[in-house]
Amino acid sequence: MEDQFTTQEKFRLLRSIPLFSSLDQEQTEFLADNLKSRRLAAGDIVVRQGDEGSSMFVIAGGQMAILVGNEQEQVATLGGGDYFGEMSLLIGGARGATVRAATPALVFEVPHLAVKTLLADNHELLAELKAVVQERSGAPEPDEPEITVEVETQSEPTNPVGKADEPSIADDLMAQMTKHFGLDG
Repeated sequence: MEDQFTTQEKFRLLRSIPLFSSLDQEQTEFLADNLKSRRLAAGDIVVRQGDEGSSMFVIAGGQMAILVGNEQEQVATLGGGDYFGEMSLLIGGARGATVRAATPALVFEVPHLAVKTLLADNHELLAELKAVVQERSGAPEPDEPEITVEVETQSEPTNPVGKADEPSIADDLMAQMTKHFGLDG
């Protein structure tokens, strides 16, 4: 497994990831130039569940085991072209899983600062990234109709504030991303 990827190879790898597929050529090349490569031996830990994080990783080759919970149960295996850690990159916070190399592997780290630089010049990109995160996290689309069930009760509702006044999951994601990248003012 060669860790001397050319910029063009990194470019193709990034373009295959939905999170970055809408970047133009210049933006993708910038991101490719800012990737940090990490060669891993089988058993090496890339990230630990619960640790703070602000970057994501793209797997260039090899296999990664995704482990969760106190027992570190393996819930998935990822391989070349897959990625992990996008929620930490986009909204910060604790890592949701431990990721360990199951085989010798090469991963590229996408640093927070590189994405922040891209967002400073392109605020529309933030909305595009939010849409991908929404899809990956299972959050409903803003235009998706909400299914409600009415239950008849004899008492008055304890919270008369309507749903229209509550922020949606999409709004919450956008607010977290905006704050994480320092774009809130």
